[in-house]
Amino acid sequence: MINAVFIGVVVGILMLILSDPLKWLWGIVGIKIPEIDGMNSLRQASPAFLLTRVGIIDPILEEIIGRFIPLYLAALSGNNYIIWSIAIFCSIAFGFLHGSWKHILSLGVVGMVLSWLFINFGFASCLAAHITNNFLCSCYFLLKRNVQYSPRLS
Repeated sequence: MINAVFIGVVVGILMLILSDPLKWLWGIVGIKIPEIDGMNSLRQASPAFLLTRVGIIDPILEEIIGRFIPLYLAALSGNNYIIWSIAIFCSIAFGFLHGSWKHILSLGVVGMVLSWLFINFGFASCLAAHITNNFLCSCYFLLKRNVQYSPRLS
């Protein structure tokens, strides 16, 4: 269990690091990935809201509803084709529900990584990756907001 969580944390950090190059790659192809719906309001949210709701609660709910339940039920079949078909469907839905069809190209990839973690290392691993990614993104927003509005020292 500890190894699975550690793997999830490492993958969550890597997803955060690799998200910008992935958007850049789609930009080369000519597809601009828009911001996730509601990002402007999140930038104005309180630190407590960002860190608890976006950083912890939302990933838990998304993983239970959008990955654990469907993939657990698919795993009961014992058929790898069904399991991976459901994983792909859940990943597409995960990307689409975060904004538009263009989010399937970026967050759908994240969804596939999280599904792969679930299938190979269990629920704790994909949950740790999702929480790590969202929590660090929330910290980044807070840091960026504080740096942007802090007085400059001359």
